[in-house]
Amino acid sequence: MSLEEYGRNVYTNLPASSWPVKLTWQSVKIICQGMLDLRRPSGNRPSIIERVSDTPSRLELLQFTRRVVEQQAWASLRQLDRWIADEERLEAERRQAEERRPPPPEWLIERGLDRTSLVAVHTGDCWDPGKRLMPATREQARDAIRQQVPACSKCRPDTRLGLLE
Repeated sequence: MSLEEYGRNVYTNLPASSWPVKLTWQSVKIICQGMLDLRRPSGNRPSIIERVSDTPSRLELLQFTRRVVEQQAWASLRQLDRWIADEERLEAERRQAEERRPPPPEWLIERGLDRTSLVAVHTGDCWDPGKRLMPATREQARDAIRQQVPACSKCRPDTRLGLLE
């Protein structure tokens, strides 16, 4: 495994709670421990380092740590971009669903339990319309009130229709 591969793996193995990383010399040492392990020869593999000392300098440690943190930042930004794209897609779907929704009816007629008798006439924006409703045209609402179907006492459709009792 190369140093670059190790740097990529450091981010994927960090717990989610470890980002954002607060960099201290202790965290630099932890991140760079893998770099030190890679530089040690194992078995027949020749050493990566050509120098006498296996210990990296502070500059090498800081440069390596910068690469790891940069990879973490890019990975976090990609994740945020995915979340933003998902939210934009959901918002567009909500907007399209809202645009496709048919307009509410202007008038409602409430039916009785037997589904044939008419209980009340309501406006389309009544706040207490009941449960068994059917949409109606202005003429149907007017005819229902003329046929002695009671008007809702909350929304007063008879007033809107100009049929005051």
